[in-house]
Amino acid sequence: MKRTRIYADVLIAIMIIILLVMFLEFLATTDIYNEYVSRTVIQHYAPESVDALPSYSANTIEWKVFSFSYFSRVILIITSLVLSIRISLRIREEVPGA
Repeated sequence: MKRTRIYADVLIAIMIIILLVMFLEFLATTDIYNEYVSRTVIQHYAPESVDALPSYSANTIEWKVFSFSYFSRVILIITSLVLSIRISLRIREEVPGA
């Protein structure tokens, strides 16, 4: 049981780190989208260039996939985190010295 408790605690720590890294990834991607990829930015600085861009350069499918992937990971990691915390608490209740 003590080993299981240690594994559960390590899983909790890993999931928290993954959530933080995902948050940083989201911030970085948002920054890239707003400053480098956005048609709005191009239109602001070079409005004549926006019409010359091919339609696929908007990357709408890619951004939808990214959004789906990001939110799926968040939901799955939060679910795993909650379950791991519940397992860890249950182990502590069952084993007084754990």
